[in-house]
Amino acid sequence: QPPVAGIDDALEFIGANFTTILVSSTTSPPIKTYLQTHDLTRHFSALFCNDFPNLKADKFALILHHYQIKPTECVFVTDTLGDIIEAQHVHIPCIAVTWGYHDTRLLQTGHPQAIIDYPNQLKGAIEEALDFSNEYDEH
Repeated sequence: QPPVAGIDDALEFIGANFTTILVSSTTSPPIKTYLQTHDLTRHFSALFCNDFPNLKADKFALILHHYQIKPTECVFVTDTLGDIIEAQHVHIPCIAVTWGYHDTRLLQTGHPQAIIDYPNQLKGAIEEALDFSNEYDEH
């Protein structure tokens, strides 16, 4: 499956402005191969695949500890309801994307910070989610 149109540009912005970590329940070899094949590896600082604990909530906890950051200083971008729920367990805001596994209606049930349809919407959604997180932290 080729990358969704526009994702390279979106990842270019994200990788230049944020520490970008790929979190997956899949084994790392096929992910690394995919990223290398499509010249996307350069956009990610780290991969947390199934070489780490199985639950994404546990991976998130490891990332928060390793990078010494608060959940509100992160944003998780995902295409599944299950991921949204796991991120919510550790209070990480989520942006759901509609070009992946679950459709908009199902993603809405998890109440993500935003639901976007195109990679060029990631920049604004991330900035908005982080602004929201900072406001939430102050209250």
